[in-house]
Amino acid sequence: MDLSRKFANYNKRWNIQINEKEQFSHFKNRVIYVIDESIGNFLAKNPNIDRDFYRQLSFLSGKKPVVKTSPLSIPSPSEILDNLSVSTFKGKRTERSFGDIFVYKKIESSENITHLTTTLQVLFWIFEEHDQKIHIQLAKKLRDISKLTPSVGFCAVIKKNSVVLYPPGANLLDEGVVNDTLSWLEDYPEAAKHFEKALAIYQAGDTERYRDLLDSLRLALEYLLRKVLNSDRSIENQIKETKSVLLPWLKQKGVHGQIAAMYQKLLAHYDSYQNDAVKHKEKFFLDDIEFMIYLTGTFMRMLLQLSVQR
Repeated sequence: MDLSRKFANYNKRWNIQINEKEQFSHFKNRVIYVIDESIGNFLAKNPNIDRDFYRQLSFLSGKKPVVKTSPLSIPSPSEILDNLSVSTFKGKRTERSFGDIFVYKKIESSENITHLTTTLQVLFWIFEEHDQKIHIQLAKKLRDISKLTPSVGFCAVIKKNSVVLYPPGANLLDEGVVNDTLSWLEDYPEAAKHFEKALAIYQAGDTERYRDLLDSLRLALEYLLRKVLNSDRSIENQIKETKSVLLPWLKQKGVHGQIAAMYQKLLAHYDSYQNDAVKHKEKFFLDDIEFMIYLTGTFMRMLLQLSVQR
């Protein structure tokens, strides 16, 4: 049962408003709960991950490095982290729990969403370095709880063994059209580069660069078409040869004839819009932008699904 979605819809239905400070507090507590339930025990029993997390976060934050002390001195945090598998309670050595480790303490002390997402992103990077897959399911769960507090959450994009955190973008980075497309584009770096550039411009709200945004969308789709259809032609030339290239490919993949024809015709309109409103003149409207992002994502999603699944 997707309780996160149900709860989000419930709040929306009853117009339940929570101020941003409260939302962040609730979100942070949910993050701690999910991490503890998902991988808390694993982290407590693997001090090397917590140690590397501490060192990397200290390095990236630009804090003064902690140097090791002499045996007669008080142990440094780095030395303490070298032996995280056990703790002492009333003179007895006991196994450490999630609440004892640096990852938990850093998350719990986060004062805003920027600090929290930075902490989580470093943790995901450490998992990648250790070639661990356990964090993928965690990312999916964190993505779900973000829906409960969209104004202070984030979008977690999963690409094989890596997780990249993006700022919330209204409903832009939705799981179906954009999120999955970003993940599947890993094997198409040129297409991915331009698609991510378009999204970054949109996320930044830089309206003066919206022409670049639309051009990046076109290039992303063009590079993907070239790879999938094994052709070096532009979108415009791909469309001119749809009867001999694209339509047969769609038919070969089992696409219904009407859907294939619809795809081809809509793609032709897409190219005409790019020529008329973007490439030769700046005649687009701000209301066009989100529609074009979703349309490009839909075009690419179908190509990627067909190239991989059938």
